[in-house]
Amino acid sequence: MKRDLDNLDLRGAFKPMPDECRNALMTAACSVKEEEPVKRVTFRAVLIAACIIIAATTIAVAAGQIFGWTDFFSGYYDISVPQDTVQIMKDNGEISHTIGPVTFTVGGLYCDGYTATTSVVAKATGESGILLTGDDPYDAVGANGENGDAVAEKLGVDPDTSWVDAAKQLNRPLYSVRAVLEIPEELSDGYQFEDPLFNEDGSLTYFSCAMMNGKASGEKVDCQVRLRVAEINLNQEEDEPKAVWEGVDVSIPLQAPVETGEYVIPENTGLPEGIRLESVRALRMPAGVYLLADYLFPEDMDEETFWDNCENYSLDFVRPDGTEFPFGMNLSGCGVLNQLNDLPVIHMMQMIPGDSIPEAVGILLTGPGKTVLTLDLKK
Repeated sequence: MKRDLDNLDLRGAFKPMPDECRNALMTAACSVKEEEPVKRVTFRAVLIAACIIIAATTIAVAAGQIFGWTDFFSGYYDISVPQDTVQIMKDNGEISHTIGPVTFTVGGLYCDGYTATTSVVAKATGESGILLTGDDPYDAVGANGENGDAVAEKLGVDPDTSWVDAAKQLNRPLYSVRAVLEIPEELSDGYQFEDPLFNEDGSLTYFSCAMMNGKASGEKVDCQVRLRVAEINLNQEEDEPKAVWEGVDVSIPLQAPVETGEYVIPENTGLPEGIRLESVRALRMPAGVYLLADYLFPEDMDEETFWDNCENYSLDFVRPDGTEFPFGMNLSGCGVLNQLNDLPVIHMMQMIPGDSIPEAVGILLTGPGKTVLTLDLKK
C-alpha cells in the first residue's frame, strides 16, 4: 500500500538540532540588532551560524599565520578543502579596500553554482593601535574556543572578558567589522553562514559562504562583498555604533563540473502516493560532490500546503548501508533548493566531500520505520 501524501515530512531532511546548538541559536536570535539589510537570513542560516559558534575547535593562533578556508573547515568540522579548490581561490586573486582605519583584503573567492565563498582579512591601517573584533563587540574574547583563548592570552585579558571591556582595560579604540558575500538574488538559495577567526598579528579573517540554486550560467558570476566598519563608543555603550557599509564588486569565475553522473531509478521507490522520483544526479565539482534529486509533486500543491503537510516523513541522501554522508564544504546537509519556487517539482541537494562520484547512493525514507532506497550509477 502506498503511504499517504498528507503525512509526508521533508523538513525532517534537516538533522535534529543539538541542545547546545538550540541554546546558542536562541541567544543569537535574541541579540539581533537591525542594521543595513544585507540579505534575507533564514532560520537554517542562523542555525548553521549558531552551531559554528559553539563548535569545539582546535584552531589556535599560530605565529605569523593568516587563517584561510582550509583552517576554518579543518578546525571546526574536520573537513579537508581539496587542493584544487585552494588553488582556484589563489588564482582568483585578492582586492584591497580601506574604510577609515581598517583595510580589507578580499580573497578566498570560489563559486560553482551551488556554493560561493569569500574570506576577507581585516587589518588596522598603519600603527593605529586599534582592536578589531567581529560583528558582536560584546562577545567574550575567548568565544572562539582555542582561537579566542590564544587571543586573550596575547592581549593579557581573561578569556571571559568581552571585547568592549578588554578595549577599556587596554585603553585602545575598538572597531567591529563584518564582511558578507552577496550573490545575485535570482541565484540565491536563501542560506548563508559567516564567522571570524583571529590572526596572530591582530587582524581577523572573516569567512562568508552563500548557498546557490544551481541556475548560474556563463563564465563568471558578478557578486558584491559588503564590508562594514563600526567604531564602538566605550564611554557610552548604550549608543548604537554608527556603521559604515561599502561594497566591493567581484566577478567570480564559475566552475564547471569535473564529472557528472546519473543514477538508475527503480520502478518501485516506496514513496508516498502522488510523489514521483524523477531523477537523481551527481555533479563532481572542485570543492566536492553534489547529489541532486528531483521529485514531482501533485500539480495543485502550493508552498503552504507542502509545509503544512510535513509531519511524519523525511527524505535524506545516505550511503547504501544507511549511514550518513559527512558534510561537504557548504554544510548544507540535505535540503530543498530554490525555496520551493519550482513547484510542483521539488529539488533536493546535498554536498558531500570526495574526489569521485559514488557508485551507489541511498535515499533514506524515514517515517514509522526507516527504508533505504538504493540507486546505482548508470554505466
